[in-house]
Amino acid sequence: MMKWFTKAIGAIGAMRHPGRPSGLWGTLLRGTRFDYRRAIGDGLDSSVVTAPIRWVQRALPEARLTVQRRKRNGASEELADHPMLALIQRPNAHYGDIALWGGTVLSWYLDGNAYWIIVRNGVGRPVELWYVPHWMMEPRWPEDGSGFISHYRYSPGGGHAPIDVPFEDVVHFRDGINPRNTRKGLAALDGVIREIFMDLESSNFVASLLRNMGVPGVVISPKGGAMPAPEDVEATKAWFQETFSGDGRGRPLVMGAPTDVQPYGFNPQQMNMGEARDIAEERVCACVGIPAAVVGFGAGLQTAKVGATMVELHKIAWLNGVLPLGRALVDELKRSLLPQFGNAAGLEVRWNTDDVPALQEDEDKQATRWGAMLGSGGITVFEYRTALGIDADDSHRIYLRPISMIEVPEGAPPRMPTPAEPEPEPRQQEPDEEDDDPDAPPARAAA
Repeated sequence: MMKWFTKAIGAIGAMRHPGRPSGLWGTLLRGTRFDYRRAIGDGLDSSVVTAPIRWVQRALPEARLTVQRRKRNGASEELADHPMLALIQRPNAHYGDIALWGGTVLSWYLDGNAYWIIVRNGVGRPVELWYVPHWMMEPRWPEDGSGFISHYRYSPGGGHAPIDVPFEDVVHFRDGINPRNTRKGLAALDGVIREIFMDLESSNFVASLLRNMGVPGVVISPKGGAMPAPEDVEATKAWFQETFSGDGRGRPLVMGAPTDVQPYGFNPQQMNMGEARDIAEERVCACVGIPAAVVGFGAGLQTAKVGATMVELHKIAWLNGVLPLGRALVDELKRSLLPQFGNAAGLEVRWNTDDVPALQEDEDKQATRWGAMLGSGGITVFEYRTALGIDADDSHRIYLRPISMIEVPEGAPPRMPTPAEPEPEPRQQEPDEEDDDPDAPPARAAA
């Protein structure tokens, strides 16, 4: 198959990489002519978007970024002084690694792409890392598609001309591959644009009601068919709003002429947008991989229980949300940044989660689980002691297996051990009994 593919590519000259620059917030959704993407902007003004992202931003630094070297025996040695770790911990003189990862996570979820620019010293060694918002960076390639990415176009704005950044000076984190532009990642929130708009409009609706009406809307009309002058209408409306809005809610109303004051078909229950907002919360959190209850959304707290269930939900948030994100981030670091610090053969970039509370197993459960594996003979005493944090050495590299077990080849009938027959006890010869064996030695006389 590979030979056929290579031959086919050779027949057309070279592999082509078509595509077009595209952004998350700029194209119409299917089935509508309203631009929901443009209506919600960059998503930073929406609490249903920022709340789960902020949770991940706070959670990710609980894990510790490491560089490890694989040994011949399969174990790994952590390189605490690796220069890449030092650079990420202090990327530049203005912010640290927590701020760097925070911006990266934000762009990852909003756009599916996050970018770092590498600044080098005179000998070409990386000395600074800068986070660049996703709307300022765009991959570029030859017009004929002969190359995948040739450089990146950095557009800082503010009257500054765009800057072409070399390909090797950009760390590009992608969330998968966007089939509409294979050079970029696919935003996790790209499929919930309408739900985000629903939440924003629900908030705007309630806020507008509270801003424009001190009490639910009313109709003030003079009795008797009198037609007040337009200036009197405006003056009455302004007086009513000023008197009965804000701290004036509930004041008594006294009119100087026969007047009808009637509610305009509105009750406070119409301000309840809970169902629409619950849908938005659930679907946005589902795309991020975080249970809504963990974030604190009402949609999740309505069904979640307290105690152990919340502990399990925090663990699910790490397993489904934070850890997959972390694996994607370190995969790109290993590909594009680690080799710039020398030979990267045999090195791995990983997150150490030993200090993450949500992933720590109860000590009793952990001891029980490892004890069961030790008792079944599946692990060595060395592995058992190491897992529980007990000192171990080469003398513990032994298995403990029950002696009552026997080996049975696969497919063979089980062999049941047959009990050994007891040996007959030796017969005691009576004193007056003669020995029938003529060759037997004579009995020793009693002393």
